[in-house]
Amino acid sequence: MDVSEKALCLALFTGLVMRLGPTLSVNPANGIPMLSDGLVLAFILVRRGSSSPLRPLGWALALSATLLPLLIRPGGTALVAPGLAGAIGLSGLTLSIWSKLTLRRSFGLAPANRGIVHGGPYRMVRHPMYLGYVLTEIGFLLNNPNGWNISIFVLALGCQMVRIQSEEAVLRLDSAYADILKRVRYRLLPGLF
Repeated sequence: MDVSEKALCLALFTGLVMRLGPTLSVNPANGIPMLSDGLVLAFILVRRGSSSPLRPLGWALALSATLLPLLIRPGGTALVAPGLAGAIGLSGLTLSIWSKLTLRRSFGLAPANRGIVHGGPYRMVRHPMYLGYVLTEIGFLLNNPNGWNISIFVLALGCQMVRIQSEEAVLRLDSAYADILKRVRYRLLPGLF
């Protein structure tokens, strides 16, 4: 199953690069999702194994939240200045990179306890990597607004929110996570969720 998951991620990432790559000369900010998703792919390829049993629903949600953004397409009239959309996307990319570097090999798709991480951006929100993904996706969507991309991002965000709850159900089984819940109030967006 692990090999199939990695192969599917690689195939969809290749498609993303083929769709967005030709647009980079006109819209360099379209490279931000390629960088972000390329890093996800790299971490998927080197991640550490899990001590938790596979939960099919959690795995399906995580896979959907990860793979749906790989289906985005360029196109549409930008809603804001390209520089602003690019800045939002870059802030998301920076946050997701910082989060991944903090997690190191504890990164994974399916909800599992690969070790409780509480440093870096994980002191601000419990799932900063997913916040980074959301910001990256918003930046892309502001530059490439079309019905397809809006649908993809709404579905991905819904999967991401349920994924967070599924991950926390697994992590709550570890007593060390109780301290995190006390210190870091919000899951994704301070003041909202």
